[in-house]
Parts: sequence; C-alpha cells; structure tokens
Amino acid sequence: MAERRTRRLFGGALVLVGSVLLIATLFSPWYTYTAGVSSVMVGHGSTTFNSYPGWPTENGTIRCSSSGFENCPYSETSYQGAQENNTGTIAVVGYILLILGFVFGFLGAVLGLASRRDDRRARPALVLGIIAVLVAILVPVLFWGALPGALSKDIPVSERTTSSGPWSSFYGSSNSTPFAGVTVNLSWGPAIGWYLSFLAFAVLLVGVVLLYLNRRDPPESSSVSAPEPVSVPAPTPQAAPQAVPE
Repeated sequence: MAERRTRRLFGGALVLVGSVLLIATLFSPWYTYTAGVSSVMVGHGSTTFNSYPGWPTENGTIRCSSSGFENCPYSETSYQGAQENNTGTIAVVGYILLILGFVFGFLGAVLGLASRRDDRRARPALVLGIIAVLVAILVPVLFWGALPGALSKDIPVSERTTSSGPWSSFYGSSNSTPFAGVTVNLSWGPAIGWYLSFLAFAVLLVGVVLLYLNRRDPPESSSVSAPEPVSVPAPTPQAAPQAVPE
C-alpha cells in the first residue's frame, strides 16, 4: 500500500512539472522565419521573425531581429500590425488552449499529490491530467497542420521570393537568385515553444500513467482469529451408595 501511495505522489508531482512546462511555452517563440540576403557588393544580412502565442492585437507576439545590412521593419508588433490575421487566429486559439491545459493540469496535480493519503482523489486527478495531456499534444498538432495555410493567406504573392516558404510547408528552407550577384536564403520552422510542448506532453503522460496504475489502494487483509477452545468441566464423581443395614 505504501508503494502505491508513493507512486501516486510521484505521479502528481510529474503532472505539476508538465503543467509548468506547458505554461512556460507561452513565453517562448513557437515559430521562426529567417530571410538572409547575400550580395557581392554589400555582403550578407538577415532578418528573423519569431512568433508567439497570444491575442492578435497583443504587441510583442511577433518580434524581429536583424544582422548585417538588413534592418527590421519593427522590433516587435502584433499579428494585426503585421497583417497576419489568419495566423493570429491560430495563435490565439493555441494561447487559450495552453492556459486551459495549465489550469486543468495544475488542479490535477494538486489532487494527485493529495491522493497519497486518500485514493478517492486519484480519479478526479486522473481525469484532469488526461485533459492536460490532450491539450499538450493538440496545440502543436494544430500549429503543424494549420499554420502553412494561414501564412499562405497572410503573405502576399508579391512578397514571396521563392515558390517554397512558410506558406507552403511547416518547416524547410529554400534559396533563389532574383538578381545577378544577389542570393536570398529562406529558412522557417518550429521554435523552442513548439518543441517544449512535446516535452510537457511526455511528462504529463508519464504522470497520468502513474496515477492510473496506482489509483486504488489494495484492500486491507483482515485476519480472522480462531475461536478459543471451550473448556468443559469434568464430571463430579458421585459417592458410592451405602449399604442399608438389615
């Protein structure tokens, strides 16, 4: 019984760690896009855009950094400011789901930790943990499946220097030579937040499995004591009858 209680405690702790990792993804970029330009006359320059989950109007959900002769059009902006409204819709859906996943996971972790003393709390902890697990895998799959289509609507054809780019696939690279002596290199794909969500999924899953396998304490074995022997009193010897005188 003690082993199952300890495993439930460990399972609840893992669900808590997974929930913290899940909320940490909100502060990490989920997608990155880099455009590099090489010229025989001016050298090399690159511009990198990092996208975060958040509200479409929230400033800082898209951040830019540059090197060489390239300059960012902005240091940070919103999806609406960058005219990426379709991409912003995916970002806000992911943002809401990640917060909900953290809340369900955190509550499940609290109940999971409390189930060490009371196995009746393991079942609701298990249900909440499963919801957090589903969210942790749903959001990166959503980004993988829906982001290229959204970017293909947001990025005008006139701004596409190559046929392949973030508007055509979730990750990849390409290069082109639009002018003599000028080479454009593009690279795009998921960033640390996207990978971190898979780590959160794995940790949450292990915690949920531990809660499931140890959700109940084994029944206590009741020892039946053998009945005590009943002592039967020995018969009292009777006195021999006396002879009656004639």
